Amino acid sequence: MPKNKFLDNSIIPLPTIPAATTKPMDGVIFKLDIPMKAPQ
Repeated sequence: MPKNKFLDNSIIPLPTIPAATTKPMDGVIFKLDIPMKAPQ
């Protein structure tokens, strides 16, 4: 059941991260790039 809700929630907050819809890999790299560059 939690899986279904998770997908629904992911579909709703699309305007927050539109790049994730077209480029899910790019979004992951960008999110990882932020914390990696932050400590530097």
